[in-house]
Amino acid sequence: MYYESYFDLKETPFSISPDPRYLYLTQNHREALAHLLYGVSSNGGFVLLTGEIGAGKTTVCQCLLEQLPVNTDVAYILNPKLEPWEFLATICDELGISYPGNDTSLKHYIDLIHGYLLEAHSKGRNTVLMVDEAQNLSTELIEHLRLLTNLETREKKLLQIMLVGQPELRDKIALPEMQQMAQRITARFHLGPLSKSEVAAYVRHRLNVAGAKRELFRDDSLNQLWRLTGGVPRLINIICDRALLGTYTLKRHKVDRPVLEDAAAEVLGQHVKHGAAMSTAWLWGMLAIGLAAAAFWATYYFRDAAPANQILPSFESAQSAEEEVVSMAPSLLDNTAADLAQVNEPQSDAPPAGDDPGEPEIIDEASVLEVMSPPPVVAEDIMTPETAAGIGVPEIEASALADADLMQPFVFPQQLSSDALMLSAYSALFRRWNIEYLPKVGVEPCQFAAGRQLGCMSGQGNLPILLQLNRPSLLTLYDGAGRAYSAALIGVDEADVILILGGELRRVPLTSLSQWWYGEYQVLWQLPPGYIQPLKKGSSGTAVVWLLQQLGETINADPVLRNFDEQLEQQVKLFQRGNGLIPDGVVGPRTIIALNNASGAELPRLTESAKE
Repeated sequence: MYYESYFDLKETPFSISPDPRYLYLTQNHREALAHLLYGVSSNGGFVLLTGEIGAGKTTVCQCLLEQLPVNTDVAYILNPKLEPWEFLATICDELGISYPGNDTSLKHYIDLIHGYLLEAHSKGRNTVLMVDEAQNLSTELIEHLRLLTNLETREKKLLQIMLVGQPELRDKIALPEMQQMAQRITARFHLGPLSKSEVAAYVRHRLNVAGAKRELFRDDSLNQLWRLTGGVPRLINIICDRALLGTYTLKRHKVDRPVLEDAAAEVLGQHVKHGAAMSTAWLWGMLAIGLAAAAFWATYYFRDAAPANQILPSFESAQSAEEEVVSMAPSLLDNTAADLAQVNEPQSDAPPAGDDPGEPEIIDEASVLEVMSPPPVVAEDIMTPETAAGIGVPEIEASALADADLMQPFVFPQQLSSDALMLSAYSALFRRWNIEYLPKVGVEPCQFAAGRQLGCMSGQGNLPILLQLNRPSLLTLYDGAGRAYSAALIGVDEADVILILGGELRRVPLTSLSQWWYGEYQVLWQLPPGYIQPLKKGSSGTAVVWLLQQLGETINADPVLRNFDEQLEQQVKLFQRGNGLIPDGVVGPRTIIALNNASGAELPRLTESAKE
């Protein structure tokens, strides 16, 4: 795109391709992903995921594919509008099953698939069929899918099927003739649109991933974006892309509301009236304020005519008058409302139905995306000496942690820039490792960590995931306007989490954290000696020696020659099963962290920090 270099971006932030790196997991998306993960781990049946066009269903599916256990085979069908025999042949193609050409016998294909599933099961492998755009399935083909789930052993179904589609899919499953199919659905989820605050956070998240170093959208343009798109991610992407292009053409620095509305008009193919904020609701408010002020003035003017002890009741009467005026305002402005009836946008800032999901519940099957390089902290001047002194990282002593709940209520430091907040959080994170963080222009924090025998692991998860890792973490919090704030999570106890935000120690109730945290985290972890990449069967060297020591194995006289053999792989799998990890026999960051935790190594931990 033309505007990338102009806005100092590394890549186009609003592509509509389902890139998992750009996945912004709202509570709805996390629950959708959890349902798909449940489908992989369950003993069979159907999982149904529906959502409006552009709600992010395919992106969630792509995210799932990034996380599947290595013993899972997937047949992913993107276009199910096929004849039954063609559909079964496509499954065979996806799974690598050979079949004679031009054979249209359904029984032949089903027998071949059944044989494959039995063989895969005997090898300890799971098979998943994922059908996207499943609303295009015919009722006949849905019945054939139901019959495929009859392929089973005495212990489990041999095939898990995930149907992903638009809301019409729910209607089709609800038909009377689909009753047998409906009874086999073990989990259902409908992916709704983004709320007003989630739209702002979504836009900023994608810009951050693309390398943005400053805000590129004005707040009023983000509010209008939500109204125009209804919170549909695909529309958000297309309109934002056009809006950035328009802002670049005008040589401006931020997307304002008129430019956004022009972009929306181009995308939606309809006129969006500029200045639509001059709406009926606005006029109601202005008239209410004016009449309330008049009522207050009248009370003040005639205060001398009332006894002294009646002055306060008179003021309360003025408040009642204000409330009455506000209630009368719609009827007083009927004619004006009629004149503005042609305005194309909604006349209220009230979010769509379901905008307030309440307190999100914890989901065990959270997404874990290991992205090894977070957005860099770069700028000509990251901080002035005065700013650095103002957000210095406090020394965390036991008494400070105990008194953290006596500090000021949780508020976001609006006066600090994103770079300053990130620097403060990284400084606090490295301080837990007894390292002074010394940022340099162009050097990412993870590059700094690698030079000190530390690795970075980023991902999307929840508090149970962080407690399992048990390491101080960098969290990305979002305020009500969707602005991102970097904070260091340094402790967790029975009721609270302990954060460092903008250089200040904060104690936040566990039940409140989910209001601001949508699951983005990063942890530092200790690299084993000689570790370059995940260890697996066939690896050798000092990192394998370290692994043997962690597992308590007696090492022979020449340990460096010891290879990662099948016996060691089985030991690793046994350890992984005992620690709630995917037993794939590969020793990556999560397994190494678990090994360090089990060994009692003197490393910074979340739970111990809270108990100091």
